[in-house]
Amino acid sequence: MQQGERLPSGSPPSQSGAAVHSVAMFREKPPLSVAQEYLTAGNFLWNAGIFVWKAATILEALAQQ
Repeated sequence: MQQGERLPSGSPPSQSGAAVHSVAMFREKPPLSVAQEYLTAGNFLWNAGIFVWKAATILEALAQQ
């Protein structure tokens, strides 16, 4: 995903305390040549999309929605 603009300082902070940015663009599984361009550009981040939780935890969270 391409890092977008930094969110205003009044935005909720991240858990790590790092700056929070909008997402300017997301591209699912780009071809190798495009992924290499993203790395060279320096303003792209990788989303591994790996989520782990106990079933009871996610079910409780979903029930609150």
